[in-house]
Amino acid sequence: MIMKNLFLITTLFFITSTVFGQQKNNNKYQLYEGGEKYPKLQRYVFLDEENKKDKNISNVSFVIGGEIFKYIASRHNRDTVSVSKFRDLNFSTIEELKIDEYQEHKKRTKEAGIKMPPPPNHYNVKVYIVEKICGEKAIKYEVDWLFTIH
Repeated sequence: MIMKNLFLITTLFFITSTVFGQQKNNNKYQLYEGGEKYPKLQRYVFLDEENKKDKNISNVSFVIGGEIFKYIASRHNRDTVSVSKFRDLNFSTIEELKIDEYQEHKKRTKEAGIKMPPPPNHYNVKVYIVEKICGEKAIKYEVDWLFTIH
């Protein structure tokens, strides 16, 4: 029974990843192959002391509010930002990310005249994790929003 469920979940994830997968232009997404391209929402999340960070040579994983985000050096950008720029960023909570993601999906499917449930992957939001590293600097990681753990 467990293997059957695991197989179904893996198959569902593969299908939705294929349909909603990363485009060559990582700043846009499509609801379906050949459909209109929409700009991804850009959201910033602040990494504080309560959140977990796991780092190895080329990857960094973040666990924030029960959500897992991953920075992969070969695929994502990482940049240093000054505190003045840091203060200009509009930070979102995890709950706000989820609401924004759902509202974007609802809006675009309505515009396209199609009805489809939101997929399990987070295809329409580009997330940046911002970590303050010292008094005047912070690091901004472009990340993939992988999944929820509860």
